[in-house]
Amino acid sequence: MENDSISKNYTVKNFAKKNKEAGCWPGSESAIWALRADSPQNGFGEAFFSIGRRVLINEGKFWKAVEANKKEKK
Repeated sequence: MENDSISKNYTVKNFAKKNKEAGCWPGSESAIWALRADSPQNGFGEAFFSIGRRVLINEGKFWKAVEANKKEKK
């Protein structure tokens, strides 16, 4: 997990491609869009932000949200 200040920001398409190539979840754009759609309830809200019409994902905040969800389910 990276420090937020040096985390990379990706478009949904590029983040899905990066994860698919690495063999990790989420490897599809539809899975990422589903996380964004439900972000007020699932804790992923801070990972997504918009610049104009473009939606970007902060990689560090995304993986922090994944970890928080894992801890919550235990």
